[in-house]
Amino acid sequence: MKILSSEQIRKADEWTIAHEPVSSINLMERAAWAFVQALQNLNFTEGNPAYEVYCGPGNNGGDGLAISRLLAEQGSKVSVFLLPAEKHSADYKENLKRLQKLSAGSITISDSLPSLKVSKENNLSEKRILIDALFGTGLNKALEGIAAEWVSYINRQKGAVIAVDIPSGLPADLSFLPGTNVVRAQHTFTFQFPKLSFFFSDNAPFVGHFRILNIGLDEHSVLQVLTYLKKQ
Repeated sequence: MKILSSEQIRKADEWTIAHEPVSSINLMERAAWAFVQALQNLNFTEGNPAYEVYCGPGNNGGDGLAISRLLAEQGSKVSVFLLPAEKHSADYKENLKRLQKLSAGSITISDSLPSLKVSKENNLSEKRILIDALFGTGLNKALEGIAAEWVSYINRQKGAVIAVDIPSGLPADLSFLPGTNVVRAQHTFTFQFPKLSFFFSDNAPFVGHFRILNIGLDEHSVLQVLTYLKKQ
């Protein structure tokens, strides 16, 4: 098993994009497909549940937008919540455009959280699935402000919580720091490599059951990536 740091993962992505070659947006699409397929294999996704996808402004949010589109295209009811931010990654912007072009009556997009009344009603549903795509491995500080409020909101809800790549607020390379806001996920679907922080016992309540999703790198490619990283 190969465990890379968040910086190594970033360089591995860059290497893959340059040498496969594959565009970053298509690599994100590949990851989104892997996530949706893994999601559909969970027992509690039977009966066409309602999905709520919480998207941050970076590439983790871009993953969430791509996942939302794929779920909606398959006929699922999807509510997408966009964390307000001044800047967004290029792949986030592209996936938002693709999502907005989708003419599906089963999808709604909002830049604010549901009201408390709606939230209370939704708590009664056993078929409610919350997908955490707020922040990924690039996060290097504790969440604060509206981002921390959104994490707290997710943690107060009833329904299964599935994290995209890593629970938002959890450092990729460290143990949980007391007093910080971290999403408590029942399942974490992580891409290609497990994160070091998954193996700290203090982080277990946030990571839940984690599963590594292959996004198209074969063993030969992984060895090439590691060789590349050693030279940096």
